[in-house]
Amino acid sequence: MEENLREHLLGGGHYLFRLSSADTKPSLPSTWRSLKQIVMGPNPYFFGASVIVASILTLWEILRYVRGYATGYDLGSTAQSLYLISHGHWLAYNSFLGKPTILDIDAFILYLLAWPFRFMGGVYFLFVAQSVAVFIFGRAAYEYLFHRTGSRWLAWSFGILALISPAVIGGLMFDFHVDFIALLGLSLGLLAVVRQNRTLFICGIAVALLSKNEAVLPIAAWAFVEFITPSVFTRWLWFWTGLSSLVLFMFDELLLPKMMGVSGASHLALFKVYGNSGPAIAKNLAEHPAIVANVILGHAHYLAEVSGSWGFLPLVGGLYLLPFMALVILNDLANNSALRSLATQYSVIIDFFGLLAAGAAIRRHKGFSWYQAMPVAVAMFTSIFLLHGLWKTEIAPQMAPNNVAAKKFQLAPGINRQHHVTIWTTNHLAPLVYQHALVAENAYETVSTLWLQRRQYAPHSRIVVFMPKGDGNPAVTTSVWNALQSHYKLIAANSSAVVLEGTHAFSSYPVPAYKTQAPNDLVFPEGFPALLTVPGRTSISSSGWVISHGSASYRGLPATLPPGTYRIEVWLQDKHPGKQVWAKIRLFSSSKPQSLLYQKSVKGAASVQTLTWQTKSSQTIIPEIRVFTHNTVRYLGLTISRKSGPS
Repeated sequence: MEENLREHLLGGGHYLFRLSSADTKPSLPSTWRSLKQIVMGPNPYFFGASVIVASILTLWEILRYVRGYATGYDLGSTAQSLYLISHGHWLAYNSFLGKPTILDIDAFILYLLAWPFRFMGGVYFLFVAQSVAVFIFGRAAYEYLFHRTGSRWLAWSFGILALISPAVIGGLMFDFHVDFIALLGLSLGLLAVVRQNRTLFICGIAVALLSKNEAVLPIAAWAFVEFITPSVFTRWLWFWTGLSSLVLFMFDELLLPKMMGVSGASHLALFKVYGNSGPAIAKNLAEHPAIVANVILGHAHYLAEVSGSWGFLPLVGGLYLLPFMALVILNDLANNSALRSLATQYSVIIDFFGLLAAGAAIRRHKGFSWYQAMPVAVAMFTSIFLLHGLWKTEIAPQMAPNNVAAKKFQLAPGINRQHHVTIWTTNHLAPLVYQHALVAENAYETVSTLWLQRRQYAPHSRIVVFMPKGDGNPAVTTSVWNALQSHYKLIAANSSAVVLEGTHAFSSYPVPAYKTQAPNDLVFPEGFPALLTVPGRTSISSSGWVISHGSASYRGLPATLPPGTYRIEVWLQDKHPGKQVWAKIRLFSSSKPQSLLYQKSVKGAASVQTLTWQTKSSQTIIPEIRVFTHNTVRYLGLTISRKSGPS
């Protein structure tokens, strides 16, 4: 009876590790043969399908990169860190993060990736590595389900579900992340168990823990699930869990505070509302289970999404639900909503433990049955539904012609690189700067932080500001304005990008740090010259631009509008939800600074108000925003777009 209860809790009668011989000690050639078998697999047709999917994903990632859709915070910062490590700068101070990368993500695997990054294609190596991780994940799903159930159709179904998983595809939409290296390690560990290979298992789990510090929690839960199985794999799970927990504790709580004056890696900042350190956070959460339950229930949709892509089978996976739920709860408790989005990398590892739990749930029946077919059908439907959403919001917009990126490329090689040059750029242009080797070992930083810096530079140092005109980011326009006010010179420009040069950082427009980027819930127009601060270099066309954000009073420089009818959209948002913002919009003629062409008062709370203005002749205008409730305003923006030409 006790054994039957254990079988029920563990999902169908077999512990995963009991399927292996406990003390198998394969030689190195055996491990190499196992790796070859993992690549090819027992089914050549599934191997072919996996290769096709992985190749498509690789091409997609490369296409995003060469067309300018990659970002500095993800790909750019990682590439800079790997470059520095591979050239002997072991601390790898990351200028985007403002600190060594290791302090931000605890990803020690970067030190192993640096050398192949340097000698095997740079960022293209990273893209291939991610696609290989997805390929191995699909292989692991196929063999795991076949080993669990003996059913080829189930193995095929779960293998395909792994390859097209919304969490995996969504994570690939944004450059490179070490989460995929962790997924690779976990998948190799699962295949090692199926194939009775202890050496491969040890290496796989080690890779996962070196890649993602959060992997400690679900791996510890996995070890707990398997603890009653007398297996060498169980012992190694406990060993790696204990060792990695000890290393992370010493690194975050002892080494960093004493040697570098910081209190732990930045991942703890996601949970600062619960405490100031790892032990304090754990203690407070344990003492207030009602708060934890309330947060989890408030994010029930996230649990539905990550479990729905496996047909909700993980929810009935017995004790194998524990490692799956450990990560779900961790993401639920974080104060960053991006951790609960399938369009980011934060759900990638959850998918692996969802596979474990789903396999345990479906193990109860062998062969074909409606019990198995229904959740598989639900999983396919849910995955396609979620992928459709990703297609509309993430994939399709990036497939449109991107002439702007091509024109940005034209300017990049023209920047004269010198050892004392620091490149400041926007998030999306940072990988471009790196791609053209403009910075080498020098720092590049986000342009939105340039005008917040108080740092003094050497008298003969040069600062190059390289930015787009059409990203629709108000911080770009504000930064250019302050650069020109601080005697920066325009050294290059085309219709899509501009390069400015100066000799010092500036802070003539002190704005709180939270205003350096637009709020996530506001969407700005793309493709229009946002740069209104270079007279004679730009002219208004038929789209829109953002000219200001969050100031008591702002007056732009002249910009020319051809005859036509214009739509003026005013973006209003206060720091306090529901509170109204009161502002006045005015357009002056540049030929007569006091000649008022248009004015309108607007009032609203977290809203967009649309106005209309018409001119029968070409006008060079000076736009102005004046806020009467500026003490608490979080955001104020202005967009002007041409509705039609002259009648």
